[in-house]
Amino acid sequence: MAVAESRLKSSPLPSGLPSNSPADRHAAHVFLSQLQAGSGRHNQQAALGVMARMIAPEADWASFPWHELRYPHASLIRTTL
Repeated sequence: MAVAESRLKSSPLPSGLPSNSPADRHAAHVFLSQLQAGSGRHNQQAALGVMARMIAPEADWASFPWHELRYPHASLIRTTL
């Protein structure tokens, strides 16, 4: 796990979304809005927050630039989890 964490820290970090990015174009908002209330939306939101902080510790699920996430990031998250 330590190796994966060090790779996450050495991977280029996504730059962030512009503050005026509409929610209907933000991947996490779109994903969460597709879930039925009571169907685990809260748990999925929490999981997105955990993954966002793995790559950018200052980010949360809503501020993380999901549109910049690439396969190497996803692979490292999966390895770490």
